[in-house]
Amino acid sequence: MQYLLAGGGTGGHLTPGIALAQEIRASRPDASILFAISDRPSDAEALRRYDLPSVVWGARRWTDWVDLPTFAALNAIALGRTIDHVHRLRPDVVIALGGYVAAFPAIAAVVLRRPLVMLEQNVIPGRVTRMLARQASLIGCQWPETVRRVPIQAPVVITGNPVRREILEDRAAKPSDFPGLVDGAPTVLVMGGSQGAHAINEAVPAAVPRLLRKLPQVQFLHLTGSADKLAVEGAYRRFGARACVLDYLDDMGAAYRCSDVVVSRAGGTSLAEITALGKPAILVPYPHAADDHQRHNARVLGERGAAEVIDPNQLTPDIMAARLESLLLDESARRGMSVRAKEHGRPNAASEILAHIDKLLGEQTATQKADDSRLQTAK
Repeated sequence: MQYLLAGGGTGGHLTPGIALAQEIRASRPDASILFAISDRPSDAEALRRYDLPSVVWGARRWTDWVDLPTFAALNAIALGRTIDHVHRLRPDVVIALGGYVAAFPAIAAVVLRRPLVMLEQNVIPGRVTRMLARQASLIGCQWPETVRRVPIQAPVVITGNPVRREILEDRAAKPSDFPGLVDGAPTVLVMGGSQGAHAINEAVPAAVPRLLRKLPQVQFLHLTGSADKLAVEGAYRRFGARACVLDYLDDMGAAYRCSDVVVSRAGGTSLAEITALGKPAILVPYPHAADDHQRHNARVLGERGAAEVIDPNQLTPDIMAARLESLLLDESARRGMSVRAKEHGRPNAASEILAHIDKLLGEQTATQKADDSRLQTAK
């Protein structure tokens, strides 16, 4: 079996593919896996950590109207090359992981009549999903709320969003595994996605003085992205808070397991991880996400009491401090939120998606054999 997975540009459009590749390797050791990714170095680096092969075929992102002629010309060339590559590769299935990088391999699958499976992490379907929904063989969604937002005749199933195995592993982790943190203290994990989140990076350290008055032992594991690391380190040090500040962390499973509360953006992949593990969370949606999809993602959990949601337009240090204080001081509230979050988690999403792909390919094989048999009979 040859699996072609297409996506990248952001971690949210790549890590579900890594999780799916892990499941493929575990259950189908003879399968061949190839990723079509963006030209961002972070995509290739992420796949190298998992020893997953990749190629760069994808679309060029549009920047502005002045760029339109160059954008159109380069993308026309890139689309032709991608179709040629997929024709020569002849994958058994093309799996589009979302984002602009997935567009051309998905179009190539449609043109070449290869099975196309699309994964949709967000409540609001992305542009590639909306564009090719009717041509897809299967669309795996994370949220039931997504179903009514895709074309009526699209082949949609609720599968959840694949989560990497090392995050789901039930292994010990403690705060003291991270430099500067101690065991037994309330621990807040702060993360903004693969690129960090500047507004969160400012609001959480600024909330420290108020938090320390009620929770003098509170400590922070803060993943900043590269741009804000030094400023955030300085802020915690200035306010006298215990903190481990990292620009990036490979072992997210350990970070989740040793935290009491998570502060996060509301990207589909982060929410898949938070709900699969049942972590109490405060969500601050990224206000400039395409189609405002993070706000819709957060609303699903917020309306069901599975997470706290702070409107990004109302984010202040005082509001952040009040929400953190409320959760950290109320163990019962955290337990209830954890239970409700788990109700929305799909830790077996990767195996569910592969089961659907197996069924899809089996049905197509049976149909092809029947067609061949009818042709032989006609002769």
